[in-house]
Amino acid sequence: MFQDRFYLKPYEKEYDATVKDVIQDGEIYKVVLDDTIFYPEGGGQNADKGTINSFEILDVQTKDGVIYHYLKEELKKGDKVHLVLDFENRYQNMKSHTGEHIVSGLVCSTLDANNVGFHMGKEFVTMDFDKFISEDVLRDIEKRANEAISKNIKVKETVLSPEEAKKITYRSKKELNEDIRLVEIEGVDRCACCGIHVDTTGEIGFIKLLYSEKYKTGSRVYMLASNKALDEFNKEYSILQELSEMLSAEFENIPSQVKSLKEANTALEKQIKEIKLESFREEVEGLEERDIRVIIKKNLTGYDLKNMIEVLAEKSTAIAIILSKEESETKYIIKSKVKDDIKANEVARLLNDRFTGKGGGTPELAQGKLEEVNEENIIKFLETKI
Repeated sequence: MFQDRFYLKPYEKEYDATVKDVIQDGEIYKVVLDDTIFYPEGGGQNADKGTINSFEILDVQTKDGVIYHYLKEELKKGDKVHLVLDFENRYQNMKSHTGEHIVSGLVCSTLDANNVGFHMGKEFVTMDFDKFISEDVLRDIEKRANEAISKNIKVKETVLSPEEAKKITYRSKKELNEDIRLVEIEGVDRCACCGIHVDTTGEIGFIKLLYSEKYKTGSRVYMLASNKALDEFNKEYSILQELSEMLSAEFENIPSQVKSLKEANTALEKQIKEIKLESFREEVEGLEERDIRVIIKKNLTGYDLKNMIEVLAEKSTAIAIILSKEESETKYIIKSKVKDDIKANEVARLLNDRFTGKGGGTPELAQGKLEEVNEENIIKFLETKI
């Protein structure tokens, strides 16, 4: 255990191996080698990427101590094969994983917390803790983590027996009854781990803690390390530059400018709603009362429909219906003034059945969506059904 080549030589990029076994699983071949430079998924760290004899590795998994390399192409037992590691991907994983140890070690010691989860996703590294982490504490942890990186501390890896491990203090998510591989960053963290790490913290470059959010009874922290952190900074800085040019404002003034624009937009939206409603009042003012009143408009919001139906209901003695035609659907709202006799939700059901729709409500008020319909066929349908 812990004697695989990826543990002993984590910076090795190529290697020649021999195929020990091949298991066909549908269209996939699971290849077992006599030794490998490819790390299998585990301990929160992703499987390595690369090629075997120029064939792309789809995945690397371990089961019952056996490492399986997933390929689409068939290899034969006894084949001599050449392995090429996607080292850029591996190195990013190594730096991210070591960065996670630094952050987790600092969080756990600062808050007397426990790390209860860790995942290296495609975009972010996430860490789960059983304590709440405030923004101030998060920024302090980030600062101290980067200080640890700048000190270029040696990352030590030691394999201990369970008896030896009992004599020292270390972090672990579960009770271990076998040989334990400890990863130690002096003064920062000591943790049981089966992942691959950089030799020194300085290789990480820097880390960025993006934010923390409530997760179960604790917090989930989102982190980026090394090139991923730099790429994120460059992306966000580019956005700030674009906003600065659009608003003719310095970076620090962007929030206040956006706030002013949002307030102005809210006031304008309110004004537009009032104008649309007043215009609708004028539109229906001269109409005579009828049992059924149906009006079809275009691109009304839910707010518009709720307010306009009250206006249209004044011109009906039984049922008022407004439909809003859009590109791919027609929204409707129904108000019944004699709900004991003609229920709005029953009319909605009739419309849904006839015009392939969905929705419902109460006997007094119902809403939903239909496939596109025109005023003539819906009025004829309603006249025959109500």
